[in-house]
Amino acid sequence: MKRTFRFVCHADALPGANDFARSLSPAGRETAQAVGALWQREGFVPDTVIVSRTIRAIETAVAVCPEGVTINLADALYFGKDPEWREQLLSGFERLPQNATLSMQLADAQLEPIINAYGAAAARYILGQLKPDDRRVAVVGHAAFLPITIWYVSGKKDSTALTLRIAKGGTYELTISLDTERSIP
Repeated sequence: MKRTFRFVCHADALPGANDFARSLSPAGRETAQAVGALWQREGFVPDTVIVSRTIRAIETAVAVCPEGVTINLADALYFGKDPEWREQLLSGFERLPQNATLSMQLADAQLEPIINAYGAAAARYILGQLKPDDRRVAVVGHAAFLPITIWYVSGKKDSTALTLRIAKGGTYELTISLDTERSIP
C-alpha cells in the first residue's frame, strides 16, 4: 500500500530555560497556520498524526492539522528527556557547523550511534502506530532528528534525507509503498 508521510518541523518557538515547555513565537504561529491553510487547500487530511510531546510541536500540529484530527503524542520524537543523551547530543552538535546535514552527523563518531539509535526508535514507533488503512500520516518533530527519522522510515532508501535540512515550520513529503509489518533494526 502506498502511504504518504508529511514530516513537519515545529515552527519557531520562544526562548526558554525549559526546552520541553517552549511555546511557539508569534511568527511561528503564523508559519504553522500558513502550512495548515496550504494543507487545507490541497485537501491533505492525515489519517494518523504523531507528534513530539514538546509544547512547540503540539502547537504546530494543532495549527497545521484540520480540526477534529486526533493527535498522538510520542516520547519517541523528543530526545531531551534523557539528560545524559541530551548532553552527548548537544556537545556533539556543538562540534559541527550549525547547518550540519545528516551525513555530517553520521560521520561524527560520538553522534553516529546516538543519531542511529534515535532514528531507528522513532521510525519503529511511527510505523507501530499505523493502522492498516492509514494512507496519510503527519509527523511533527524537531529539525535535528527529522532527517534520520525520514531515512529510517523510508528503509534507508531516501538518500535525500542525508542532505536534508527542514526549516522551522517546513514540511518534507515522502510517499512509499509500505506495509506495517516492516521491521527496523
